[in-house]
Order: sequence, then structure tokens, then C-alpha cells
Amino acid sequence: MLGSHMNRNRVISLQRGFSLIESLAALVVLSVGMLGIAAQFVEGLKASRTAVYRTAAVQLASDMMERIRANPGAEDDYELAAAISADCINGLVDCDETAIARTDILVWETEVGLRMPAGVATSIVVTDTIFGAASTNSYNVTLSWPEPGYESELSYTLMAQL
Repeated sequence: MLGSHMNRNRVISLQRGFSLIESLAALVVLSVGMLGIAAQFVEGLKASRTAVYRTAAVQLASDMMERIRANPGAEDDYELAAAISADCINGLVDCDETAIARTDILVWETEVGLRMPAGVATSIVVTDTIFGAASTNSYNVTLSWPEPGYESELSYTLMAQL
């Protein structure tokens, strides 16, 4: 009777805790899971950066379109004007439509440089559209920027007829 009691204690003592193999297997499974989480975290950061640049592009294109709408006499000046300061900000001098367009482009390009990544390209294209006897201008404001992880540049274009 005493012998069977000792065998039972010996069996019980051999089955306590985890073996080294079981612990290593659990560690491997945990490590693979953590690597998956880390990869998802990196993808989330990339998507967040892309969303920030896309949002900035939408806001900047809308800003330029509002500047064009506020200066209807400039027409083609936004496409052709060089970005130079004409002291038109805060009404320091009387400015014609072309000077206002040049100042608008200067202010806008400065803002683009601050909010978009290096290598951003901008364009404003004005197209005359004729509907019967009426003529309107179509404006395309485009921002293109390099984005790591993408083969080609990302871009946003806002189109409007005024």
C-alpha cells in the first residue's frame, strides 16, 4: 500500500508546471503575434501620413479656388502669373487683378511649402469653355506629391467653372 502511494506522488510531482519545450512554443506563438501587431502599426502610421497629406491637398486646392473666385477679373492671370509680392496683403496699396493674382499665388505656394512634403508640384490650368454665346473659364488646381511606399506620385485636382 505504501508503494502505491509513493508512485502516485511521483506521478503527480512529474506533471507539475510547464516544460521548457511548452514555454518556448508559447514564446514563439506570442512573438509571431507581436510581429503581426507591429506590422499593422507601421501600416497604420503610413496610412495616417497619407491621410494628412491628402487632407492638406484638399484644403490647399480649395483655398486657391476661393482666391480665384474672389478675383474674377484676373481670369488667365492665375495660370500665367509669377509668384511675386505686390504688397497687396492688408490693403497697403491699390492693386489691379494681376497683382492680386501674383500675391495670391505667392501666399498659396508658401502655404503649400509649409504643409506638403518636399517635392510637391503645383499647377493651375485655365481653360476657356464656350457654350453658345456664353464663355466661361474652367480652372483645374492640382497638387502632386511623392509618398513613400507608392510607385508614383499621389495627386489631387480640384476643378471648377467660373
